[in-house]
Amino acid sequence: NIYPQKGAWGIWSLPGSAEFHVKWTGIAEILGGVGLLSGGAFDAFAPVYSDCPNIFTDAGIGSDSAAALLLLTIAVTPANIYMYTHGAKL
Repeated sequence: NIYPQKGAWGIWSLPGSAEFHVKWTGIAEILGGVGLLSGGAFDAFAPVYSDCPNIFTDAGIGSDSAAALLLLTIAVTPANIYMYTHGAKL
């Protein structure tokens, strides 16, 4: 299992089950990818003079999705390090 066991590294204690955390991070990855694709498609195919409002910030959905995926990467990195250092099997 990729999810660290409770007490790993002495500080690992997240509420919820391993299955819950694996599912929400997977859903977040899919939504982030959809955001990148839709932001890129909007930039490529929408006219430059378009007055469509951005959804979250002035940067646009593509940049917002990229920032969210960066934060997700930071959030799941401890689990990846645990998997690598403890020889976890999928």
